[in-house]
Amino acid sequence: SELSLEHYSAASMSGTNASSEHINLKVQGQDGAVIHFKIKKNTPLRKLMTTYCDRLGLRAQTVRFIFDGNNVEESDTPATLDMEENDTIEVFQSQVGGCV
Repeated sequence: SELSLEHYSAASMSGTNASSEHINLKVQGQDGAVIHFKIKKNTPLRKLMTTYCDRLGLRAQTVRFIFDGNNVEESDTPATLDMEENDTIEVFQSQVGGCV
């Protein structure tokens, strides 16, 4: 019998169900555009952050990733942040410099 992912805590890793090791996340920019990512629950979010910046031609130093109102650190993982399937990470660009 198979349990739905809702019955597993984010930290529990059975190793038998491959789908339980991955999570689908959405990254939403200030313009509302959403990019979907599939990532292992114990993979540092650094990879997701770097890939997002590369795809959009952004410098990592100029953006902040926010989940549940808190800054996402590069060393955070979906498991440590208690992320669930289809959770959204918001991206905000920092304003750098003076007059345009």
